[in-house]
Amino acid sequence: MSAERELRLQRFYLGDDCYSMEAASVTAIRRWEEARAPEHDGAGVIASLAEGPVYSLRGLLGLDVPLAAAGPVFVVKTPNRSYGVQVDRVARALQVARTLPCQLPPAARDPHGRVRGVVRLGEELSLVLSPDKLAGGYAVEEAFGPGAAWAMNAPPAAEKKMLCFTESEHDASTLFAVALRQVVEIAEGLRVIRLGGHNPCVYGITDWRGYIVPVIEPSALLGVRHEGAFGPGTKLAILRGTRSRDLFALRAANFAAVTLPLGASVGLGKPIEGLGPYVRAAYEIAGGCIVLPDLDLVAG
Repeated sequence: MSAERELRLQRFYLGDDCYSMEAASVTAIRRWEEARAPEHDGAGVIASLAEGPVYSLRGLLGLDVPLAAAGPVFVVKTPNRSYGVQVDRVARALQVARTLPCQLPPAARDPHGRVRGVVRLGEELSLVLSPDKLAGGYAVEEAFGPGAAWAMNAPPAAEKKMLCFTESEHDASTLFAVALRQVVEIAEGLRVIRLGGHNPCVYGITDWRGYIVPVIEPSALLGVRHEGAFGPGTKLAILRGTRSRDLFALRAANFAAVTLPLGASVGLGKPIEGLGPYVRAAYEIAGGCIVLPDLDLVAG
């Protein structure tokens, strides 16, 4: 494959999550011991190198994951500036076809452009970062192509049932309900990669059957952050939007199918108002509430 058709990506990690950047923009890898006290007062600067200020990747992306105390620093050079980024570890660069990286799904996109897209590197997903915009620049970059689109049509609307589930095995006070025709699969053991907090509903992304799917914590649809660990046994409900073909993955447990109308089957009580824009409707039930989310709004 010719160099014009290849992309060389430098890899680095926060915990087990892989990030990458075009290797042409990464000019050096420095040991943390080479850094010194900050010489700049810019927001988020944690140290300085001869090349410029040093930031932590967790800070730049707005993540609350712990960072290795003495992790290495990769140095980025753009036409406008040079700076360093501290990570947990650095891995060797890999060559991929230029057509391989793709855009994130709409719900998972970073409006600031810090994350350009996503690429599969062997058996793992890697978030591809922008050399300029990661540290607050405004360069115009070539956009990656769209990811694979979910093309299968939804089953007929005649199926008058809903799938109810809770967010965790241990909290049954809030039931979430979606039309059974929205349910594509209940998956288990999927690897979830954290994203920053630019969309308050989206925790991260996962690779489901070759599709990049935003992962939503159901409680975040109500304005509450749950953020429990996504261990190997975590179940995800793979759902399709009601007005689009967008896919969503929701953390889910305690599944039950109920027949419409909901009234008698769940002990429906008074409507609940004011739960935010991502809720189509909500009602009191014994011991809690039942919420009907509007997933299409998460994608904007």
